[in-house]
Amino acid sequence: MMAAGGSVLIALVYAILGLLLFRSFLGWRRANTPVAKSTYLIRSVITGSLLVGFAYSQYSFHQQDEAKYIGVYALTQYPRCPTCVLYLESDNRYEVRQGTSVKEAGPWRYESGGDYWIVYINETEQLGNGKYSYDFPKSSKGVRK
Repeated sequence: MMAAGGSVLIALVYAILGLLLFRSFLGWRRANTPVAKSTYLIRSVITGSLLVGFAYSQYSFHQQDEAKYIGVYALTQYPRCPTCVLYLESDNRYEVRQGTSVKEAGPWRYESGGDYWIVYINETEQLGNGKYSYDFPKSSKGVRK
């Protein structure tokens, strides 16, 4: 419930800042005196800066959360490959390797919402489910077993 409230709060912040920016822009267009135009212009710049800053902070938090999943995972359910290892790279590419042989490669992406976070492998599979299952905890060698 708290996480869903967080999503609503984020949407509310965007809506309020967007509305304030729109109203400031309209006020600037309708203002008749140079002082009024300057006032509305300053309000527009401040509100626009807040909007851009908030959007950037959301993007930055998403990037930080995504970076937590970059690494090496020892897969436990990969078909016909009990020793396969999954490498999630920082360029959002992955490889499943058995020794030096690459068995599979493709894109991966991180998705999060108010109350969930998912790492998609090859757009359809999920890290931690099915053939991309792995055991915890992370070992001292950097491989998540």
